[in-house]
Order: sequence, then C-alpha cells, then structure tokens
Amino acid sequence: MERAGVRKDNLSLETHLEELRYINIVPPEALIVVIQLALGGSCRKYSRFQLCSSITIQNYIQTKLSMELQFDGTYLHEKDENFETLLAKLGANYIMRKVASKAKPTIKVKIEGDSWTLTTILLVKTITWQFRLNEKVEIYTPDGNIKVIFSLNGKTLTQTPTGEPSERDTVVVREFTEDGMKQTMTHVSSGTVGIRYFKKTKE
Repeated sequence: MERAGVRKDNLSLETHLEELRYINIVPPEALIVVIQLALGGSCRKYSRFQLCSSITIQNYIQTKLSMELQFDGTYLHEKDENFETLLAKLGANYIMRKVASKAKPTIKVKIEGDSWTLTTILLVKTITWQFRLNEKVEIYTPDGNIKVIFSLNGKTLTQTPTGEPSERDTVVVREFTEDGMKQTMTHVSSGTVGIRYFKKTKE
C-alpha cells in the first residue's frame, strides 16, 4: 500500500538533480523536497511549497522562470497623470513639484530566487530597494526611511505602508504588462491618485 504524500512518478535522484540546473531559482527547502521524493520519502512536512501533490519540480522551475520573465527588465518613464497634485498633497513645495515632475526616472526590476531588487535611477541619485514578498522592510525615500510590505497578486505588485500612520502614507500599485508598467500612487489620507507610466525596454 502506497504511503500518503509519496508520488508514484518519482524520478531518480540523478534526474531530479539534473533538473536543478536552475538551482539559483530553487530555494534550499525545495531541494530537500526533491531529494525526499527521489528517495521515496514523504514530503507532507514541506507541503507549503506545494511540490508534493499540486505541481512537479519541473512546473515549479517553469513558474519561477516565468515570474522573472514577466517582471525582470528596465522600464523608462513615459508620462504622468495628476502627479503634481499628488506631490502637493504629500507636502512638496512648488519648486520640488516642478523638479520631480520633470524627472524621467528609469526603473530596473530584478528577481533572484525569492529576493526582489527594485532600482530607481535618477539624474542625481540612484535608489535601490531589496525585499521579499509579504515581509516588512524598511526602504529609503527622499523624505526619509519608511516601513512597507510588498505583496504580489498576479502581475500587480503592491507596496503598502506598515509603520506608524503618517500624513505622507501612500499605497503604490505597480501593474506590469509585456510592454511596460503602470505605477499608481494613492495618498491614503486624502485619496488623491497620481499615475506614472513606464515603457519596458528590449534588452
């Protein structure tokens, strides 16, 4: 009688390890699952990775590669909607609003395993954020460091403030497509919305 949690179609350990030529995108816990499967052991204790009953290691790798292909890349600023009005609600003075609205930032997105890197390149400064999804992180902004959490729903990356409530609190939603990214910023206390559009470059 077959034990619960053991796959019938287990491949050899050598085959599984060969499939892990993309090891840089597979977390160590997933490697443990693969070895457990190859040796015919139960992997229910690792079920949060959904490798035992719902997807195979091949599909897991394909999913990770697909995520990188969807998000990784360089995004060039194209246009704005209501951006200056949003900046005014955030307390920026006239000169700061004009300078910010004239800036044409370049955003680079890189995913390595479960680690994301979001780099914003401006004429006078480069800002780099590193984070993992659904984990609180402190990031730098021109107005000072803030605590946020990043979550992913499909192709939408949402940045939500998690620190002490502030008049500057803003929720940032980045919607990715094959052609670019739409960055929608909502000032929490006033509901004011500003949008920045970016075009993805072909590298």
